[in-house]
Amino acid sequence: MSLLALPEWLVAVLEEVALGGGALLLVCGGLMCYVGWDQRQTAALLADADHVTPAEAEPDTLVRLRGTVATTADGTFASPIADRECVLAGYEIDEQYDTPTDSTWEQAAWGVTSVPFAIEADGDRLLVDVEDTVVGNGTDDVFTPESVLVSDGVSLPAVRCRFERFDTHVETDSGETPPPRLAQFLDSTDGLSTEPLASTPTVDESKRRYREGWLRPGDEVSVLGTVSRRADAGTVTGHPDELVLTDDEETPLRLSADPLDGGDGTAALLTGLGTGAVGLASLAAVVVW
Repeated sequence: MSLLALPEWLVAVLEEVALGGGALLLVCGGLMCYVGWDQRQTAALLADADHVTPAEAEPDTLVRLRGTVATTADGTFASPIADRECVLAGYEIDEQYDTPTDSTWEQAAWGVTSVPFAIEADGDRLLVDVEDTVVGNGTDDVFTPESVLVSDGVSLPAVRCRFERFDTHVETDSGETPPPRLAQFLDSTDGLSTEPLASTPTVDESKRRYREGWLRPGDEVSVLGTVSRRADAGTVTGHPDELVLTDDEETPLRLSADPLDGGDGTAALLTGLGTGAVGLASLAAVVVW
């Protein structure tokens, strides 16, 4: 039976399914290709980076090292969600809209907050400096491509953090106020609030879950970053030399609880291309009909 012999209402339904499904597959395929491309880029960076100890680090070089997290004179702070003493916390806020037709969780905002800390290895240490960053409605961003790159942490343009655990520690129902300390953090941080964060659909209330992971003194961590001279070497204390690991304009700082060794991105690229091809075929079928 040809599609022309089908009832018009059924043809319309099939067209809507093909359009929606095709567009979704095309987007998913594009994101998978992006993940694969990033994995290939990371593999190339790891191959080019010098595997060093803190004592061997030189300015203006891309390096990788694994060591133990240690505090500097800046000490630690209490993480905003779970109230854990740490030197770096990455967090994510997911929202579920209080509507009869939408029950899925959406990533609404995420970020990282930190104090300067050090990586110790072989009796020496190297400072790491991560700038506090938020992606949220107050920053005119509710999605960035980098957000799909890390499932057990946070990914931002300047830093990617992969934690040993990245769990939900607080959940709130629609209209429920989060714990006082978390509410204060939301109110005082640009890009975050106790109001719904995601842009679509526009609603007055939403359920929330708050996820968080940390780096704490004594944790083992792998780092890939660029070594620079500290601009404030004369004012920062607690670190024995003038060097610091940061991002540069092209390479974000990567921090991982696990060793920074992964695939070359081929599997993700092929999956993305295949998924995108199916989506494109579905969209093309609507035109043919």
